[in-house]
Amino acid sequence: MPHTTVLIIGAGPAGTAAAATLAGNSVDCLLVDKADFPREKLCGGLITGRCLKLIKNVFDLDYDPEILGSSRDINLTLNGETLSRIVDHTTLHFTMRHDFDHWLLNRAIALGAKTQLGVAIKEIDENAVTLNDGTIITFDILIGCDGVNSIVAKYLYGQSFNPKTIGFGLEVEAPLPKIQPVEIDFGGADWGYAWAFPKHKSVTIGVGGIHAKNPDMKQRLNDFLTGQGIDPATCKVKGQYIPFGDYRRAPGRGHIVVCGDAAGMVDPITGEGIGYAIQSGAAAARSVMKQGQFHQAAVIYQNEVALIHNDLKRAKFWRYLIFPKMMKPVFKRFFGGTGTLSRGFMDVMDGTRDYGDLAGLFWKRILRK
Repeated sequence: MPHTTVLIIGAGPAGTAAAATLAGNSVDCLLVDKADFPREKLCGGLITGRCLKLIKNVFDLDYDPEILGSSRDINLTLNGETLSRIVDHTTLHFTMRHDFDHWLLNRAIALGAKTQLGVAIKEIDENAVTLNDGTIITFDILIGCDGVNSIVAKYLYGQSFNPKTIGFGLEVEAPLPKIQPVEIDFGGADWGYAWAFPKHKSVTIGVGGIHAKNPDMKQRLNDFLTGQGIDPATCKVKGQYIPFGDYRRAPGRGHIVVCGDAAGMVDPITGEGIGYAIQSGAAAARSVMKQGQFHQAAVIYQNEVALIHNDLKRAKFWRYLIFPKMMKPVFKRFFGGTGTLSRGFMDVMDGTRDYGDLAGLFWKRILRK
């Protein structure tokens, strides 16, 4: 029966961040995923400036133009009406997860992480997992990085996510126009938004929001596609649940922890989760290295992710200004015009500000009136 000190389930950004951090510090770990890589993954593929810094810090990887595309032309809109056009202020990066996740996985392997790919988890026990091929792997610490439908979260909490608060997204890959600015439309869905993210060979177009508030999500997507000059009938639609601000306050128990989407660590305004996945995966690895008694891993990890939780709490406050229908006139007034708040919002995505800084900008915008 094979044994590993740390078993990591899920080889996305959170899992590879944990594996890269552990293997880079000579800690025995095994990374398991049901898929063979490279594999497809539904995701807008937004890589913020903040996320790019984390990639450098955790993986020691620099910007790769083969993996990442960039844009400094960003339109913030509301139901197709431009609120603010931001040019040469912030750079956003975009990727296809097929390539991006494989890039991070290869780096973790190069640092010494062991992998077992292409076999799903059948069952979890307190100190062992059983794979679909019958293999039983025992572990001292389990790190669950297996996404929104996490089997580790289901083991810990009884369900992978709360169906009352979970988000849902639909997206397509469309042909890339000659000129395509980034567009984020905060009227594209109820308690959500629509997006158009240009990449090297296509533009990812989608809508996402709280699932329970959007029974007409497919029509929302069709309307946004039509507004982009694209015939919905020509597009193949993909869908996926998205954690949308409902993060796990206690992201683990004893010697088992969850990271990234499995812990609901996703920005409740933008839906961006890759940065938080990398940050939390590395935090889980540090919690292993900081203590000698494995049963305390979750306690130490909770402290490690306190900064993430604080960010998400502040973001949840701002979503009540942005998303409710009754607040749309207020949102339109203060995020339009001079762009003080919209530029501040882009600074948050870039990592040069956080959501706490927006309060000062909000009052500055009010006093300007």
